[in-house]
Amino acid sequence: MEFDLDEINSEIEKREVKEDVYNTTIDVVVSFGQDEKELFQAVKAFRFDSGDLSIPSIVTQLKKVGYPVETAMVSFYAHEQGLYVHCGCDPLPHTALIPKDSIERGRVTLKFRGGHRADTTTSNNNSTTTNPTSAPSNSRGGSGRRTKERKIGYIIEKVALWRKLYNGIHGPCGETIRYS
Repeated sequence: MEFDLDEINSEIEKREVKEDVYNTTIDVVVSFGQDEKELFQAVKAFRFDSGDLSIPSIVTQLKKVGYPVETAMVSFYAHEQGLYVHCGCDPLPHTALIPKDSIERGRVTLKFRGGHRADTTTSNNNSTTTNPTSAPSNSRGGSGRRTKERKIGYIIEKVALWRKLYNGIHGPCGETIRYS
């Protein structure tokens, strides 16, 4: 896949970074880690005349809603190859594009690795989740970070299981069987 950098740069120069640069909306599936996926609907993006999407325009919109992508490695899912294609680290160059072949039914998949987590929780009507907070700083003065963020449903399920094991369950004869 080859890109004409002169065409891309002239297109960008014609449309300075203004609100009217975003000429399309697209659904973005965002992956941050192994199992953590979120859907952002109707994200504003810039689509070139060739049909390719500007990745920096999508990342900028995700930052505006508070998604933690600062300094993260960015990849997009290429459907033809069946794998993620690394684009670079944030901030991305203006030449970072998602080819039109990787846009499936108005939806693209982006993966972010190694970015900073946001300290504030923001709400967004287009997002299916909110941002987790970072861990408190450690005793050495540095900023600690959780190794694995978990969804609230997972935590509720584990607490319910713990309570069941701690309080015990009633056996068939009416006796309470405790596992802890």
